[in-house]
Amino acid sequence: MKRSYILFCAALLFTFSLCAEIKMPRIFSDNMVLQRGVPVKVWGWASPGSDVTVSFSGQTKTAKANAKGEWLVELSPLRESVEASEISISESGGAPKQIKNVLVGDVWISGGQSNMEFAAKRMDGANDFLSELKGHPVRFFVQKESKPSKVPMEDTGKNSKWFDCKSDDVSWLSAVALIFARDISAKTGVPIGVIDSSFSGTNMYSWLPQEVFDNDPLVEHERVNWKNRLKNYNYQKALEKWQKGVDEYEAAVAKAKAEGKPVPPQHYSTTLLHKPRPDSPDLFRTRCELYNARIYPIKRYAARGILWYQGENDGYMKKGFRESFMSLINAWRQSWGNPDMPFISVQLPSWGSDAPWAEIRQQQYEACRNLKNTGIVVTIDTGEKDDIHPTEKLPIGHRAAAIALHDVYGFKDIAAYGPIMKDVKFMGKLARIEFSGGNLECKGEPRGFEVLCGGKWIPAKAKVKKDCVLLRAADSNSDIEGVRYLWETFAKPNVCLYSNDIPAMPFIKEK
Repeated sequence: MKRSYILFCAALLFTFSLCAEIKMPRIFSDNMVLQRGVPVKVWGWASPGSDVTVSFSGQTKTAKANAKGEWLVELSPLRESVEASEISISESGGAPKQIKNVLVGDVWISGGQSNMEFAAKRMDGANDFLSELKGHPVRFFVQKESKPSKVPMEDTGKNSKWFDCKSDDVSWLSAVALIFARDISAKTGVPIGVIDSSFSGTNMYSWLPQEVFDNDPLVEHERVNWKNRLKNYNYQKALEKWQKGVDEYEAAVAKAKAEGKPVPPQHYSTTLLHKPRPDSPDLFRTRCELYNARIYPIKRYAARGILWYQGENDGYMKKGFRESFMSLINAWRQSWGNPDMPFISVQLPSWGSDAPWAEIRQQQYEACRNLKNTGIVVTIDTGEKDDIHPTEKLPIGHRAAAIALHDVYGFKDIAAYGPIMKDVKFMGKLARIEFSGGNLECKGEPRGFEVLCGGKWIPAKAKVKKDCVLLRAADSNSDIEGVRYLWETFAKPNVCLYSNDIPAMPFIKEK
């Protein structure tokens, strides 16, 4: 009897070993793109103590799983390839796990909020773009179900997967990131993979590691802000308000069904995502929780750079935005172990509200100016007065790609920047503004310029030359104490200054 039991257990163990399958993070899956030119980490989980073998592109690497079953190998730098290959991973000589249709090229991380999420099918010129996109080796990793987490996650959410833009429907994916990837691939001939981490309606502090939020001096403003919000937060009141909205919506649905009418759309504020939490006034925006869910699981995945489009939900921050943004850039670079990692940011476009977006744009620019290997996309000539989600995504994606091609890939013949204010000479009732970024061009009459005279900002008369702009006060006898351009939230109608068909960066300068 005892011998039979032992044989049964042995058979069971043998059967289990045959059925056991090595586990990989979801980012290691069919249609993926691996980063060229640098060591590439490949990791996963297996039986504790087992030997894991990874084979790809003529390389074979081995590792032993630790007591928790974790293992990691590092592939030597790979050459780019548009030819689809397979990665083979096996445990202790067992049947290998195959990852198919793998390309080698450049990987970019896209981050931000709803304007980065904005679907390609909703943008102007969508049909032509999506049709042309199919001719390029562009892949896109989506982690839609990676929900905010209080602790760092080992893996992205279920159903995370790579999409092949040649064969899959990608019309619902990020317009800006797809345009960016297409343009780079078209110019370089290199496969481009985008790992999208964006999440609608989020603040910067949602995307910071906990240790950075807790300790970085640059985030002091937001730490104080968080503590004040938490101190004044009334969970019970917030819950009652949310529940009232839910009840009203459910009553409206029941009424519509009873009357045979269409069911009304649900307002986002009544969804479970917006259900109040007892521990945080910020719901899914709670500090660090999106970093834990969407960045921590992929931070070892080799990548070329980062594309960032966010700021709308931090549009109240007249102070502290610059410092928080610098902290985020530093933190993401540190996560990938590359302090020089290229980081390209999209500046806020025009929008018709009373939010201090002029100040935010300036702080976005200053954050990038203070850190090396950063670029910023000027979008002031795009946007809608009554819609925070403009459909003009093509110029934004094109400009972001131009910066990457110029700064990262070395195509110096590509125009990447418009005019950027370099210096101001105050000469009594005259101010001379000098620019970098090429010869100046004024489209239409000069407009959007103001001067500070006698402590008040007033319209300025401008004369645009090839290398400078001369300003005089339109109606003042006082000396000029400051100059600014496009210093308003919705500045689109007043955009006039360009070079290389790229608009000038909005600016302000006082004596």
